[in-house]
Amino acid sequence: MIKQNTLISNVPKKTERGFTLIETLFSLLLVFIALIFISKTLIFSIYANRNSLIRFKIVQKYEYYKYYLYSRPFDSNELKKGDHPKYENKFKINWIVKNITTSLKKITLKISYKDLMKQNFIYKSKFIKEIKK
Repeated sequence: MIKQNTLISNVPKKTERGFTLIETLFSLLLVFIALIFISKTLIFSIYANRNSLIRFKIVQKYEYYKYYLYSRPFDSNELKKGDHPKYENKFKINWIVKNITTSLKKITLKISYKDLMKQNFIYKSKFIKEIKK
């Protein structure tokens, strides 16, 4: 038992306990920088996801109106020469009809939401009709 006491008493005792103020501030700075990078990545991810969803909805609306205009009779009001604007849930839908010949029309279809837009043109012929089964 005496040997054990002498061994314990020979262990040097530390006078410093815990971290210094500089070490603590440096570790907090590292954590703060990591949080900034994580938050920027999260914000970018949310923004990219939102834009992707809006682009998807624009393409959906474009396809819907393309087939809608194809389904209309050649002499309907929707296919008269001129500009046809429409607004739907913050989306601006616009189609411009031009008569190329008496039996052919060119329709420029544009769907936009704020700064995102899809524009393309389609042709509608008087003689080509959709076959219904």
